[in-house]
Amino acid sequence: MIKHPQKNIYLIGFMGSGKSTVGPLLAKKMNRAFFDTDEWIINETGKTIPEIFAEDGEQFFREKEREAIQIVCKFKNMLVSVGGGAVVDSSNWLTLKKSGLMVYLQCDANEILNRVKNDLNRPLLSQAEDRLEKITSLLTQRAPIYEKADIIIDANNLTPELIAEKIYQKIKDFV
Repeated sequence: MIKHPQKNIYLIGFMGSGKSTVGPLLAKKMNRAFFDTDEWIINETGKTIPEIFAEDGEQFFREKEREAIQIVCKFKNMLVSVGGGAVVDSSNWLTLKKSGLMVYLQCDANEILNRVKNDLNRPLLSQAEDRLEKITSLLTQRAPIYEKADIIIDANNLTPELIAEKIYQKIKDFV
């Protein structure tokens, strides 16, 4: 039974949780268009996320993130990967919640560190002396917000394909 076929589906979670990798797989499985807010920001500014943070600052990045969310929420039937820090902004959270279903890809700090340890495109981690400590601190702050999602998927130690399948199986009850 399809309850809300036009609702967007938003993948939320910490950096490295798999949103941008799982998103296209799930979108294809569900026959939905895929939108990645981080990719939109990169295309819109012509800069990488580390360049934006270095040249324009985090506040500018968050403004662009808010703009991307405002745009995508006007569409229907989309599968959207939302940047890890976007939902910390309560206005973003409310905008997303009104227009779709939130799916939290939950990973523990060690799993995240393992996934992003060689990724130099993580400005919030680039200056950290202890990346695990920084991840743990940010995750502790953000987890209570992420956990308000409609669906929580344990994404630890799973392939992107298995994560997409787990989401697909759970989401059938909602959309």
